[in-house]
Amino acid sequence: MILGDEVQGARSAATKTYLKDRRRLRAPRNAAIRSQSHLSSVSKTLRRKTVCVLRMKRIGSKADTMKAWILFMQGGTCFFPCFYPETRNMNTMDLSNHFLIAMPSMHDPVFGGTVVYLCEHNERGALGIVINKPTEITIDSLLERLDLKLEIHALMGRPVMFGGPVQDDRGFVLHSPKGKFSSMLQITNEIAFTTSRDVLEALASGSGPERVLVSIGYAGWSPGQLEEEIGRNGWLTVAADPDVIFDMPIGERYVAAMKLLGIDPLMLVPQGGHA
Repeated sequence: MILGDEVQGARSAATKTYLKDRRRLRAPRNAAIRSQSHLSSVSKTLRRKTVCVLRMKRIGSKADTMKAWILFMQGGTCFFPCFYPETRNMNTMDLSNHFLIAMPSMHDPVFGGTVVYLCEHNERGALGIVINKPTEITIDSLLERLDLKLEIHALMGRPVMFGGPVQDDRGFVLHSPKGKFSSMLQITNEIAFTTSRDVLEALASGSGPERVLVSIGYAGWSPGQLEEEIGRNGWLTVAADPDVIFDMPIGERYVAAMKLLGIDPLMLVPQGGHA
């Protein structure tokens, strides 16, 4: 759904920063510098150490997961089978209905500190919605700009999310699959993704889905791009929990997503120091 000039004018600062940085980083030299800046002190240390590959069929407990992460922090690259689907073949990876959790070492102005819900992931690429980056726009003000009046008081003042830097003049809605809308993709029995205006009309009238997350823009990856970023330890992945998307306070979603892996986010923060 196209949101119009007024909403375009209210784009988040993160989008503007992203577009500015993207133009600045097009040169190969600057791109290389940016890549280096994303390396945390931990990553630099790991490159000087022996690569440790942890081979397990399954990490069965939070304690085992934590031990695996401590091994990773102490000495090398650790491949966690529970962070990925059953197959480790990156070419056939399907992370639809998964969370992407940005590693603390990711200093990207757009994706740093984010949790992304992946709506679709296949050989053509990936599409997702950032679920923990609110804009200054609220759902009721958005509907007013579309000449719709919100009748549901529970949605009053709820922020619209910055879903990602792609098509940030359009609205995208994650919701429980109630009803049928003209541009709806049902991802699971609990989550659907709609891009058409009719879902907002239903929300405004009170006949729409009970659980909803409205965003401006989305995050997109070309074929192989996301797999490459995961291979560089840019993201952790875990099967998505609808409660984190729809019910969890925005500021708690990152920690909640991490805890789905049995990991304390504080363990992922690299410690400063000198060799």
